[in-house]
Amino acid sequence: MDSLEPTLPQIVVTKDMVQAFASVSGSDGPTHLDEEYAIEHFGGLLVHGALLAEHLLASTLSTGHIGHDLSGIEVAITFRSPVIVNQVVDTQLEQTGDALTLTAFVDNRTALIETIRPVTLGGRA
Repeated sequence: MDSLEPTLPQIVVTKDMVQAFASVSGSDGPTHLDEEYAIEHFGGLLVHGALLAEHLLASTLSTGHIGHDLSGIEVAITFRSPVIVNQVVDTQLEQTGDALTLTAFVDNRTALIETIRPVTLGGRA
């Protein structure tokens, strides 16, 4: 893999961001919204994986490594470990061929891997 940049901007997802995402997505489970439950079971409220993935994609768009027309991309996401609200998430962008790999880290452990590839109607570009 060729590293394009050592890191993308750090991400910190707040409780307000999680609540807003839960409101629009309908994903309103206790792991995300019930602070007492989440602290007891996970040490804090969990960030929605899709919310973190969206922030990674937005960070990549801001670098110019992919165009703003998202109609021709394929995205694969692997969730490795949870992220707690207000944890600092470090991010990295690497390229292999036509694929971009975005990785989110918390305390040096991989939390999420997102791979983006260009596609055309009927298959890969």
